[in-house]
Amino acid sequence: MKKLLLIALLSLVLLTFGCPEDPQEAKTGKLSLSITDKQVEGIEELHVTITAVEIHKAGATGDENSNGNSNRGDNSSWILFSEEEKTFDLMQLKSSEGLKEVLGEKELEVGKYTQIRLTVKEVKAKINGEEFDVEVPSDKLKIVHGFEIKEGEETELIIDFSPESVISANGGYKLKPVIKILTPKQFQERKQSKEQKMTLERAREIAENSECINEGVLKENAQYNENSKTWWIDFEPTEPKEGCNPVCVVNKNENAEINWRCTGLQEFCEIGKKYRNNAVDPVECECPKGYEFETVSTGPGPCPEPGMTDCPETELRCVESQELQGKGIFTLLLSDAEADITDFESVNVSFDHARIFQVDSNTGFTEIDLNGASVDLTTVVGELAVPLVQMELDAGTYSKIELYVLDVEAILLDGNTAEVTVPSGKLRIIKPFTIDANTETKFVFDIQIVKKGQTNEYNLFPVVAKSGVVGKDLDEDEVEEIEPEEEIEVDDSEFLEDVCDGNTSCPTGYECADFPAEVGLKCYPITGTESVCDFVTCPAGYECVIEQSYPVQISCAEITE
Repeated sequence: MKKLLLIALLSLVLLTFGCPEDPQEAKTGKLSLSITDKQVEGIEELHVTITAVEIHKAGATGDENSNGNSNRGDNSSWILFSEEEKTFDLMQLKSSEGLKEVLGEKELEVGKYTQIRLTVKEVKAKINGEEFDVEVPSDKLKIVHGFEIKEGEETELIIDFSPESVISANGGYKLKPVIKILTPKQFQERKQSKEQKMTLERAREIAENSECINEGVLKENAQYNENSKTWWIDFEPTEPKEGCNPVCVVNKNENAEINWRCTGLQEFCEIGKKYRNNAVDPVECECPKGYEFETVSTGPGPCPEPGMTDCPETELRCVESQELQGKGIFTLLLSDAEADITDFESVNVSFDHARIFQVDSNTGFTEIDLNGASVDLTTVVGELAVPLVQMELDAGTYSKIELYVLDVEAILLDGNTAEVTVPSGKLRIIKPFTIDANTETKFVFDIQIVKKGQTNEYNLFPVVAKSGVVGKDLDEDEVEEIEPEEEIEVDDSEFLEDVCDGNTSCPTGYECADFPAEVGLKCYPITGTESVCDFVTCPAGYECVIEQSYPVQISCAEITE
């Protein structure tokens, strides 16, 4: 009887409160991925075939298939988002016209995600009327972009393919992965900026009926600022102001005014040009590297102090420095020979200093501080090479070059890190070369990354056979020099969302500045201790520079001794 009573009570409890929730049931949200593009002159068609999309989840413990089930028990954190093959003609997906196509949709576990990876089957381009196959290194495109999936919410991201990443290489084309992620708001703003852009003809018409024309003459050159929706027309004032480079600014409200853009920074003088100078008014520029001022007397002139007589009037000009006669320009380029580099998403090598050894020299070698300069080896594979340093060296014969490595950060294709060892901490190439006076010598220092057996450990070695002077040891068509990628970070978390410009001021406690890294014109907070440069992180070897104009212009400039 007691047993029957207990069963009845348990049944009543279950009927009243129901069964407990499954603790294994994961909370999910939806991710929607679309693809868009902006137009580039010369590219008529750009067909990209994508066969798979993977998402990298922070802190996950296994790959998942399209059904969300784990494929293996390793520590990988890549999730298969889509494996449907799709082909897009990116030139038809004009972001400025609000055009995009859905790449895929999927329910994902809530949490933070760090990367998106695309598997590309092929890329075909039509450039200036001719069709090309575009090479995709490793057939993978990685997009580093953090985002969060929240329970029951949809997160939409738009992949902006950026066709500027199609670069000419070795008679064909390669796809250099320069891809960005847009939020729906940013995507809409790009469309609106196109719709709202004032024509240059209209801007000139407004400027010619404004205060600008009362103080000078409009010049031919003009630029449009997408952030502030303003035209900046070069302007020659009737009464110039020292240290100022004025423009006539026309805003979207069809008002125009002069922005004097005054700065105390020195500018480079033009070689051979004369500059007025005396004891009272020093020159407002400096000669380029390798040149110096030469004083030229032009006859009698004003005296700097009362009572002085027969004072000459002088002019300055930039002439080749006497100290640099017998010197040449040395450019050191870094390249990566194809070995096991295809195992990696990125291999960032940073350098502390270099030593260049001269034959029959009293000092033995010249040491160069590289200030932690970093190169991603996956961007300089094969014939691609990036300048590491440029300097003057004494003319003569040199025997070897040593690069001292500061650090190596390597990420494999599966998202895991790999240990990369540099034997003895330096890379050395013994290969004699000559520096000729008054000429530039370009030396390619080639290195390669090699796997150690079946482990995730690698060595970094120099490759003597593929190193040497361009035009002597290496044919010029074997080397394609590219600009180093400069990653500039701006912490805009405390900035106001509304942009500012020369016509729109910031509220009390904020100042207007034009920031790099696509942040543009923003109002940043003013405090008693922080400088505007405290919000900007420049790459190694560069420093934050403030140009005292309005709005304040912020940039990263190379550090010079």
